[in-house]
Amino acid sequence: MTEEIQRAQAREMYASLLDVSSPERAGAALMIDVVYGTGTAGEWAAAWKDAQPRPDPALVQTCPRRMQEGSPVAPAGSPYAAREGLDTWRAQGGIIGQEKIGLGCSWCGSLHPDRFMELVREGWVVGPTDKTYKCYLGRNRTEEEIAERKAEWLSAANGIYATIVRLGEEARKSPDVIEAEAEEQWQARELPFVQVSSQKAKFYFQHLSDAQKREFVDLLNAKAVKIGYPGHFYTRPFFVSYEPREADKS
Repeated sequence: MTEEIQRAQAREMYASLLDVSSPERAGAALMIDVVYGTGTAGEWAAAWKDAQPRPDPALVQTCPRRMQEGSPVAPAGSPYAAREGLDTWRAQGGIIGQEKIGLGCSWCGSLHPDRFMELVREGWVVGPTDKTYKCYLGRNRTEEEIAERKAEWLSAANGIYATIVRLGEEARKSPDVIEAEAEEQWQARELPFVQVSSQKAKFYFQHLSDAQKREFVDLLNAKAVKIGYPGHFYTRPFFVSYEPREADKS
């Protein structure tokens, strides 16, 4: 059998796989291309792209993390292709329930930067992480919700509060001293972890525009950003720099 006949038969086999989005067709396209040089891998990538639903042009975007971490040589149909215009903002995020807060990036799951800045201005809590490019955003619980959590903490039969009371009574401390120690425990070690509700979103700082980065820094300088436990960034965002303290300048 001549090479031309083999190539023609290979192309016929490829053409018989009708579902352009199926993994079987993708595998056949690559195998046939490698063995016979038919160019079918590129054809499949183009067909796959044409078969995808067309998103709202206003929601099309390029994820900056895709461009940083993707591959410039990956085909357009690959989820790792470092090419522009392949991503969208959609009602889905990187955390369960994030879609209730706002649109998320189809590639990295980040909350939309406009929504992020809007919620930061409203007083939502920015949760620090050990990464320079990532944070979490959570809604502050209301005073009523915090009071409910505290009531649960106080009423737990074998909880921390009950232990403080028992140990205090065994040490013959006065009720006032016991209550003061319990309140100190609540304020220092319990409250920071219940102030933020389970309504949260993930955010990657790469999505901020230059103007939004400047605004975020201005809000930080004005102490208008609520930062979650421990109350400061232990790994500062990559676009934030700190001026040295006076004691460090000498």
